[in-house]
Amino acid sequence: ERTMQVFFEDSGRNIQHQLVNVGWIKISRGIDVFRSIKKKKIICSGTTLGGKIAMESYLRGMIQSFDETRCLKIGCDQGHHNYLIHTGRLQWNATETIPTTGISYSTIARNRTTRVQRIDYFAQGEGAVNTLSIFCNDRKPATL
Repeated sequence: ERTMQVFFEDSGRNIQHQLVNVGWIKISRGIDVFRSIKKKKIICSGTTLGGKIAMESYLRGMIQSFDETRCLKIGCDQGHHNYLIHTGRLQWNATETIPTTGISYSTIARNRTTRVQRIDYFAQGEGAVNTLSIFCNDRKPATL
């Protein structure tokens, strides 16, 4: 119920090495957030799986992140996606706030039963959800 599954875009590259992702994060969240997550792996926003509670929390987080930043650049969703996951915002307690803005995340994680408990990470095209690799131009799925 409270577990999400996310997929690395390219397990060999960090956010700082992919200029489009750098731009999305800097535009939507600023240089300080970028610096704090730039060495993290790029997580694809196109495929996110999970239980009911995890997905509701994730969607609340995405909506709130768009509302806060008003980022209109195409692809900003991936910036928000990586921001929420790599900063642990989906797993915060209800009383915590974002230090730089003072905005409370109580609408994302209202209490211990409505927040994401665990995030599992997978390389695209590997593991249980192998058919995801069909979306990558440079890979062919082993099974369909």
